[in-house]
Amino acid sequence: MSEELEREAFQVALVAVTIYTIENDMAKYIGKEFERKHGGTWQCIMGRSTMPKTSIRRSDMSDEMECEALQVALLAVNMYEKNEDIAHYIKTEFNRKHGNYWQCIVGNFASSVTHNKNSYIDFSVGDENITLFKTD
Repeated sequence: MSEELEREAFQVALVAVTIYTIENDMAKYIGKEFERKHGGTWQCIMGRSTMPKTSIRRSDMSDEMECEALQVALLAVNMYEKNEDIAHYIKTEFNRKHGNYWQCIVGNFASSVTHNKNSYIDFSVGDENITLFKTD
């Protein structure tokens, strides 16, 4: 599978995990999405144990934006090994989707930041600690 298809599969899987609670329903959704986009017959086997655990420590974002932050971070953690690459990807995606001046920190750290209202989240994806916030 090409890197582009892997990225697409991961994004579709993130949507499936958000929509469904039963692994069989998730797998059906992913297979049908690939059949719709790429034709042919696609099969998917899925188990939640393969997804890294996510945990939100603090946030003033909307539920929708929190979900997006988790999805983008899951994708970044899956695509990159270096913390700076993970942070850059998350920051770039949020700048693209929500305007400039997003900041992202990945790793083991303590922080105290000033941020815009409704634009702060501190969370973890697997072993990665992530803080994402917007400034003016």
